[in-house]
Amino acid sequence: MKILIVDDEYLLRDVAQKTLVRYGECHTAVSGDDAVAAFEGAHEAGIPYDLIMMDVMMPESDGIETLKRIRCWEKKHGIGTEKKVKVVMLTGSESKGAFLNSFSEGCEAYIMKPFDLKKIDDVLKKLGMCQHDLMPL
Repeated sequence: MKILIVDDEYLLRDVAQKTLVRYGECHTAVSGDDAVAAFEGAHEAGIPYDLIMMDVMMPESDGIETLKRIRCWEKKHGIGTEKKVKVVMLTGSESKGAFLNSFSEGCEAYIMKPFDLKKIDDVLKKLGMCQHDLMPL
């Protein structure tokens, strides 16, 4: 599985990458603009991301706006439902508005920070992206 982790905070990107590496190849982006560029570049190279784990609150282009841009790109390029990248939003905020907006823009799941391996594993299983039980690194 090819994973893009998007967060403006280095420490959170690092923790997410160390957590998600057991599921596949991880890449990181520091902003919404970087995420969109990485997403488009991966498609153009013929090796698109399977999963994007993205922070909701980022400066400039936040996670919800970035998700909207990704879904617009997919629509413009005729990417069908089965081929769309799975997007899991990450947040430390309990904002009901951010939660509802994330789903209305097309995210598949929402995880509250701090997250742990079990939460991620449960979400990936629900999305059909993880078939195994947790195993130590």
